[in-house]
Amino acid sequence: SGTKVIQTRYYGLEKVKAVVIRTSFQTAKGELIRSILFPKPVDFKFNRHVIQFVYIMLCIAISGFIYTFVIKIKRKDAVGDIFIKALDLITIAVPPELPAALTVANLFVDQRLRAAQIYCMSPKSINMSGCVDCICFDKTGTLTEDELSLAEMLPTNLTNKHFSEPITRVDEQEVSPLLKCLASCHSLTILDSNIIGDPLDIIMFESTKWTLEEPEVNDSNKFDLLAPTIVKPSIDSRKVGPEVGILRQFPFSSNLSRMCVITRVLGEHSFEVYVKGAPEVVATLCDPNTIPKDFDRRLTFYTEKSFRVLGLAYRPLEGMNYKSVQRAQREEFEVDLIFLGFVVMKNNLKDKTVETIDTLNKANIRTLMATGDNLMTALSVAQECHLIGKNDSIIIIDSYTDSEGVPKLECKYRKTIHEINESPKDVSKSINLDIEKKSGLALTGQTFKIIQEYYSDLLPKLIVCGAVFARMSPENKQQLIECLQKYGYIVSMTGNSCCDGANDVGALKASNCGISLTETEASVASPFTSKIPNISCVTLLLREGRAALVSVFGVIKYMACYNITAALVSVFGVIKYMACYNITSFIAVLILYWFESNITDIQNLYQDMCIISLYVILFSRTPAYEHLSPRKPPTSLISLSQLTSIISHLLLVLIFQVIAILLLKQQSWYRIHIPHEVIDYQSHINYAVFIVQVFQYITLAIVFSKGRPYRKPFYTNKWFTGALIVTIILTVWISVAPDRPTNWIAEFFEEYIIGKLITEKLIGLTKETKYEKIKNHCHDSDWISSK
Repeated sequence: SGTKVIQTRYYGLEKVKAVVIRTSFQTAKGELIRSILFPKPVDFKFNRHVIQFVYIMLCIAISGFIYTFVIKIKRKDAVGDIFIKALDLITIAVPPELPAALTVANLFVDQRLRAAQIYCMSPKSINMSGCVDCICFDKTGTLTEDELSLAEMLPTNLTNKHFSEPITRVDEQEVSPLLKCLASCHSLTILDSNIIGDPLDIIMFESTKWTLEEPEVNDSNKFDLLAPTIVKPSIDSRKVGPEVGILRQFPFSSNLSRMCVITRVLGEHSFEVYVKGAPEVVATLCDPNTIPKDFDRRLTFYTEKSFRVLGLAYRPLEGMNYKSVQRAQREEFEVDLIFLGFVVMKNNLKDKTVETIDTLNKANIRTLMATGDNLMTALSVAQECHLIGKNDSIIIIDSYTDSEGVPKLECKYRKTIHEINESPKDVSKSINLDIEKKSGLALTGQTFKIIQEYYSDLLPKLIVCGAVFARMSPENKQQLIECLQKYGYIVSMTGNSCCDGANDVGALKASNCGISLTETEASVASPFTSKIPNISCVTLLLREGRAALVSVFGVIKYMACYNITAALVSVFGVIKYMACYNITSFIAVLILYWFESNITDIQNLYQDMCIISLYVILFSRTPAYEHLSPRKPPTSLISLSQLTSIISHLLLVLIFQVIAILLLKQQSWYRIHIPHEVIDYQSHINYAVFIVQVFQYITLAIVFSKGRPYRKPFYTNKWFTGALIVTIILTVWISVAPDRPTNWIAEFFEEYIIGKLITEKLIGLTKETKYEKIKNHCHDSDWISSK
């Protein structure tokens, strides 16, 4: 599935045979699907605390159950009534609305993210994005532009073993191994008359102004010769060059950091191998006598200026025929090569990169880079985009092998990126880093791997201080994310999978909050996909995630206070909003139980439908604050500060409930509620507790609707503010006219029904006799009650 055949070969009437080398989850797409079906479990403290919070509420509910059971038995109530009342407390204290409340909170954030062209594949990751304290960026296509441009060529002068003068117009040069390497060392092909392939290969090939030809085979042919792909100078070129056939390709490998091709000039019998890749890798495959003496100096010069540099090499294959060329292994070709020179590519920073990194730095969010590019190029880009400060010293950890074959580490110090300490120190035993001192630690993927295998005790310091990780393979990137998580970071990986062969997929799915800047298939591995082509989406997501987290905390505390307050009213008469809501309801019910009363059905309906449900739904509509605060939002529900907040609010709720009851009893018109005198629990105590409780719900909604620094003020949420105003007016009206609501409802329905029937009469839809009959029924109070 997803495979497209772009070239075919004929051989008589024989059927084409396809060899399947990997199936199911062993394929690249299969691994991607497996990561979606069976994601790596992420231990998010907030999720654990929500479960613990529910257990705490359950313990409170059980205590209320026992209390109610005891007082009901002492009063010799019916056994069935005892169990019903006691079990009611459990449903009140443990908020059944909690899952719906959390879902609604994330729903509004998801809508705002969609409006900003950020799409969420995993809603549970929204809350996690609010806890992110470390962001790992890829370089190419993420911090820098997707497209590269050829800056210049730097050929090798084998006579004096130095580099020659730079070349800016490649197409004007005479045919040479360097030019043939640029024209042939690629994996390009033609589809629908267009050259397709890696963008880097296309840029290099087009700079030569050569043409690419593939053999055209008529569909009526019975046989097809295995003709090679041909590259040659264009017809418009002033010079006449050879036609070079590409006989065999070894595609680019991220692990090897190079590719190579086997070619032959048409009409000649000798073959040539051309290699292209990371300069330091290509240099290890070359004859040392062909490496320019100023190799390191010139490479450092370009990489420090943020250029991307590739090394080119070649070797004539003497004494090999066509058959041996086709059968030989890659290692047989990539040896004793002749170094040809550098290809220097320019890669500019994207818009918003510097601005976003500055914002993250001000918010005390750690930023680092994990890239497959050269270490010096990565350091230069890191300093250019302020990932490393201009005044920060730079520490490079490098690895080498001693005479006994044991991997060792050495440390190179730089005051700036242009100054290096030429006498590196051996740090294989220990690394003394002053974390308080501003410095940027940089290392390569190979060094990172050696530290993991041989010097694991140094890993914590490197993880805490590391800023740039270069020459990182896909596996290295994923291991880096896992190491950061191991040491307590909530990590977000931001990458552009379409730019580097989906190299970031493993890291994206391993991170707590992956953000993909591409719409390709690989993007489904990350929880978030952004259509915004730069990293500005990161700050937007973090702000919305923090707003969502604060909203969820507020909703949970509100519901807990509500339920427990309502439950205690039945026992004690005192407290009422999901922690404060539930606890408030719990307290209220317990208080009323003490006075042998309870919240009536119509009161419960008003609280749940008009107050609680409305507030919980609209609570999370408050937008995120415009700026990213240095203060981290709370991530623990059962921390001392959070529990203190809930308990203090509950004490205030309890105090005001008690004060209301004491003031009520001092009134001359107060009448003690006689048990079972009124089956719907109507009493002065019931009314006082209910009114105070409802106003407490409204107050708690305002208190827990926190604004800055994570959300805008609650009054910017027009729907929530409107609901507050309406419910306050309605509750005040109910409190000053407690005998009016029932009559008002009856009058409303009577006037509504009569008005509707009058309208029907005017448009001729009913008869006069039917109208009179229904009108008489409407004035019949018994008929209204029955309906």
